[in-house]
Amino acid sequence: MARTTGTATKAKIIDVALELFGAQGYDATSLDGVAAVVGVRKQTLLYYFSTKADLFAAAAAEAASALYQNLEGALRDHDPGGLDRIPVFIDSAMALSKERPEALSLIREVARAGPPVSDRVVEALRPLLDSAVAWFERGMDDGVIRRQHPRIALLTIYSAVMGHLTESSVTEALLDDDARRRAAGELVAFLRAALEPQ
Repeated sequence: MARTTGTATKAKIIDVALELFGAQGYDATSLDGVAAVVGVRKQTLLYYFSTKADLFAAAAAEAASALYQNLEGALRDHDPGGLDRIPVFIDSAMALSKERPEALSLIREVARAGPPVSDRVVEALRPLLDSAVAWFERGMDDGVIRRQHPRIALLTIYSAVMGHLTESSVTEALLDDDARRRAAGELVAFLRAALEPQ
C-alpha cells in the first residue's frame, strides 16, 4: 500500500531533519532550511511540526528507532544471549555509524540541546529505554549481569559506545592505525568486564 501524500511528506520532513540536525546540530538547523531541502513551504512544515523542538524530537525518535531496528535485526540474525550479545550490539552500532552517521550524531546532539528540547526527546525515547532496562534487569536476575543500578549502567554503556562511534576527531588524534583497528574489540572487553558478575 502506497503512502498517502501527507504521510510521505511528513516522513520526508523527518528524514531531512534527521540529516540536518545530525550534521549541523540543533542551533545551526532552521525550519526554513529543512523546508528548503524538502522542497515545501515553511507553512507546510509547520502543519506537521508546530515548533523546531517538536521536529527535533521526531527526528531524534527516528534516529533512535533506526538504531533499535539495527540492534533488533542483528539479534534476529544471531542472538548468542547474555553478555555475548555485546559484540553483536557493538557491530550493529558500528554498521549504522557507517550507513547513517547522521543518526548517531543526532542521538548525541540530544544531550547538547538541553532542556526543554531534550526533555521532549527523552519522552519520545522512553519506550526504548524501558525495554533496555527490562533486558538488563532480566540479565541480573538470571545471574548473567553483575547486580547494579540498570539505568546508571545503561547511561555509562551509552556514553562509552556513542563516544567511541561519534568522536572521530578525538579517535584520530589519540589512536594510531593499529589502535583504531583494535578499538572495537577493546570496547567489547571493557563493557564485558564492567558487566560480568563478580
